[in-house]
Amino acid sequence: MAQTAGCVRLVWNKSLAAVKESLDKKDGYKGYCKMAGQMKEWKDDESTSFLKLVHSQPLQQTLKDLDRALRDGFKKEKGFPKFKKKGSDKAFRYPQGVKIDGDHVYLPKVGTVKFQESKEVKGVLKNTTVSFYCGNWYISFQTEFEQEISKRDGGEVGIDIGIASFATPRSIKKYGKNLAAAQRTLARRKKGANNWTKQKYIVQRIHKKIADIRRDFLHKASSNICKNHATIVIEDLKVSNMSSSANKSILDQGWYEFLRQLEYKSAWMGCDYAINADVNASVNILAAGRAVVACGDIRPVAV
Repeated sequence: MAQTAGCVRLVWNKSLAAVKESLDKKDGYKGYCKMAGQMKEWKDDESTSFLKLVHSQPLQQTLKDLDRALRDGFKKEKGFPKFKKKGSDKAFRYPQGVKIDGDHVYLPKVGTVKFQESKEVKGVLKNTTVSFYCGNWYISFQTEFEQEISKRDGGEVGIDIGIASFATPRSIKKYGKNLAAAQRTLARRKKGANNWTKQKYIVQRIHKKIADIRRDFLHKASSNICKNHATIVIEDLKVSNMSSSANKSILDQGWYEFLRQLEYKSAWMGCDYAINADVNASVNILAAGRAVVACGDIRPVAV
């Protein structure tokens, strides 16, 4: 798996370098097919023939991801893709060929490995992603299945997400202090040494713990709101107009993830979901939201 992740990173970096060189020469961007042809040449080259040792699907998926990232960059929808660093980007994806058998999963050219299931895998398997983080390998399955939706009858709620008032689990502050101490220790270690690597994993584990606590809190809060209300109205966030300190608070508290969860869970549970701008109090938000819903002007929800 480490070998596959390394080859994926190499293909990404070599392909991105080739694209940059082509753009510098004013030759334009040739797209996925051109990059796939170059990868075939690398496999035939003696210095990079080790690419043949890993399954072709993760390499092809990497080129497709890069192609999408480049096109988004050209449209300025997102930033231009960056080179992947060794040791920080270890992940690869299979679009097919993966087979799940109880607590074991078969990965092409890797073999059958045991995994611990955190949630029941149901539906048709569409793709599988394997990633390395905090000294452990993780696997996630994307599946497709029908979700039954029935229109809900229930209360209404208006949500005003303020920087000072948005709830955050208290335990995060404790782990924040632990993180600061661990990062100071990491800064004193010699980069690349064994002790530095061990300390880096400690820092990563604290980051993961904080992320897990926040994710758990946001899921419980958003699920509770969607289960008990048929109409949800929330203020629109104008983050670009806020100060840098406000932006940091927004990121720390996971506002965007909270809104994302409200959006798809309200669709799953048959709720009306609307975003209203230029109001601050939740009472006003709800009143304005009722008018929006009555007019049928509800923001489209991606399911």
